[in-house]
Amino acid sequence: VANTPLKSQISNDDTQIEPEKIPGLTVEKTVDKKEATVGEKVVYTITVKNTGDVELTNVLVKDEMVGLETTIDKLAVNESKTLTKEYVITKDDIGNLENIATATIEVDDVEITQKASINVEVSEKAEVVVEEKQETTNNPKTGVESISTALILSVFVLAGIGLGFYVYRRKFKA
Repeated sequence: VANTPLKSQISNDDTQIEPEKIPGLTVEKTVDKKEATVGEKVVYTITVKNTGDVELTNVLVKDEMVGLETTIDKLAVNESKTLTKEYVITKDDIGNLENIATATIEVDDVEITQKASINVEVSEKAEVVVEEKQETTNNPKTGVESISTALILSVFVLAGIGLGFYVYRRKFKA
């Protein structure tokens, strides 16, 4: 065999070897806003794609934070499925909120899991502070704050009544 030409070593057998089918998947996670406040709603999107060369069945998709647990019955080669879920931000979420989604398949008794995560910066709801300001009017000539005419008139009327009462008592009680 050592001196046999290479051509004679190659067999003319018609047997074809099929390449091994390899399953694969990816998970991508997005969110509609990177910053949110307590009470606000955010929408998470999870995209699961079959990146292998064999059809996938019973793909389990989970996102515990938003309460998602669903099974994709069938995912053809290069096919994607997109899932969306809303979540309302709570006070416990303040800070850097990380959300994780997983997709799991089982092939030949081997479990394959892929994960994807995304962060949202959560802050407390901004409180609106309303300051009460008394309305005053400035004298257009001097720029000095002026007192209302009704207030001045009230003072003079009360003073007049008081003076009249005093004079009446002095005159008729003496």
